[in-house]
Amino acid sequence: MGAFVTYLLKAGIFLLFFYLFNRLLLAQETFHRFNRIVWLLIIPFSLLLPFCIPGSFDPLAWFGLKEQAGQMLIVPEGMTATLVDNSDGSVVMARLVQWVLLVYFTGMLVCFLFFVISYIKLTAILWKNKGNGKGEVFGNLLDECKKLCRVRGRVRLLVHTQETAPFSWMRYVVVSEQDMIEDGKDILIHELSHVRQGHSWDLILTDLLILFQWFNPAAWLLKQSMQQVHEFQADDAVLKAGVNAKQYQLLLIKKAVGTRRYSMVNSFNHSKLKKRITMMWKKKSSKWAFAKCIYALPLAFIAVTAFATPEISGTLSGISSVKDIKISLQQDIKPQALPVTAQVPPPAPPAVVPAKQDSVFPLALADIKPLFANGKDENEFTVWFFNNMKYPEEARKKGIQGRVVAGFEVSETGQVINAKILRGVDPVLDNEVLRVLNSSPVWERPGQYQGKTVRVRYNFPINFLLPEKKESQAPEGTK
Repeated sequence: MGAFVTYLLKAGIFLLFFYLFNRLLLAQETFHRFNRIVWLLIIPFSLLLPFCIPGSFDPLAWFGLKEQAGQMLIVPEGMTATLVDNSDGSVVMARLVQWVLLVYFTGMLVCFLFFVISYIKLTAILWKNKGNGKGEVFGNLLDECKKLCRVRGRVRLLVHTQETAPFSWMRYVVVSEQDMIEDGKDILIHELSHVRQGHSWDLILTDLLILFQWFNPAAWLLKQSMQQVHEFQADDAVLKAGVNAKQYQLLLIKKAVGTRRYSMVNSFNHSKLKKRITMMWKKKSSKWAFAKCIYALPLAFIAVTAFATPEISGTLSGISSVKDIKISLQQDIKPQALPVTAQVPPPAPPAVVPAKQDSVFPLALADIKPLFANGKDENEFTVWFFNNMKYPEEARKKGIQGRVVAGFEVSETGQVINAKILRGVDPVLDNEVLRVLNSSPVWERPGQYQGKTVRVRYNFPINFLLPEKKESQAPEGTK
C-alpha cells in the first residue's frame, strides 16, 4: 500500500503544478472553450504522468498482487527465508503509511457521503417539480430559446415557486415562476447554453477528482475554475443571442443575492460577479495566446525529471516498498538459487513409498498438502512465522548473523512436532527459531498420502541479516 501513497503524492503534485500553470497563464484569456478543454485535460495528465517517471512503481504492487503472484514463501528444498532487522525503520514507516491511509480513506468516505446527500437532494427537487405542470405554460418561450442556442433534443423545464437561483442539470432547467415572468428569456438562454455544452458532465468528473484527491487544494480550486469557465461560456452565449449587455449585467447583479444550493449544478449566479462582468467587456485575446500552452511541455518534463532524481526517487521508493507491517517483515523472503553444478535427483516415485500411518513424508510427496489456517497452506504459516519472529537483541548487539536451517513435522493431528536445528549459526538465533516453531498453533488439516493421514516434513532455511551487512553479503546456495 506504500506504492499507492506514493502515487497519490505524485499525482497531487502534478495536479497542483498544472493548475497553477493554467491559472497564471491562460485563465484570463477569452478563448473559454479552449480553457475548458485544458482544464479537462489536466485531470488525466495528472493521473497518468506518475507512470511515466523513470523507475516508477508497478501498479500491481499497490495491493501486493505482483509479489503474491510470482513468489512462493515456503518450498521444501531450494528456498531460503530471510529475516532482516528492520525494527527501527520499516516497521515505523509501515505504521506511518497505515495511519496516512486511514486518514485518506476516512476523508474519502466523508466526501463520498457529502456528494451522495447532495445528489439525493438534487434528485428530490427535480422529482418534486416534475409533475406540477407549470413548465408547460412557458413551452413556446422554451422552444424559441432552444433555437437561439441551437439546442437539439428534449429539455425539461421545471418551474417552481421557491426563491432559489435558476440552475440546470443535465437536460433539466429549474427556474422559479417569478424569474420566468420577469426575465425568462435571458435566463433560459443562459441555462440552455450549459445544457448544450454538457457542462454537467464536467462537474461530475471534477467531483470524482475531488473524491480521489480531497486533501489537495488544487482539486477543489480546479472545480471552481471549471465552473467559472462554464459561466463565461454561458454569458458569451447570451450576448451572442442579441441580449443587451448592460441589461444582462443588471440581471446578474439582481440575482447575485440568490441562494445557491448545490455545488454540482450550473447555477445562474455561480461565479464571482465582478469577473463575469469584466470578462464580458474584455477585448478578445490574440490567437498568439494559444502559444502559452507550449510552455507546459518543458515544465512537465522538468517535473518528471525532478521525480526521477536520486534524492527524491530514493525517498519515494522507500515509501513505495512499504505495504503493511506483515509484508515489511516478509519483503526480503527470496528463493535461494541452487548452485549451477548442483545435481538434484528426481523424487522417488510415490508408488515405492510405503503408506504407513507412522510414515514421514517430504512435502513434495504428499498427495494432499497440509493447510495451516483459513484454508491456506504453508504460505500462511510463513506469514505467521515472520509475524512472530524477532531478531534477538543479543545477536544484534554482537553482530551475529547467518543461515539457520530448521526442520519440523506436521503430525497426523496437525501439530508441529520434532522441531530441530539441522544447521545452526549461534544458540541465540537457533533458539529463537525453535521458540517460534514450537509455539505454532495446530494446523487446520494434516497431509495425506493415498487417502491416509501422514506426517509431513518441512525443511525451513532462514537467513538472519543485519542492515549494514545486507548489501555486502553474497547469495548463498542451498545445500
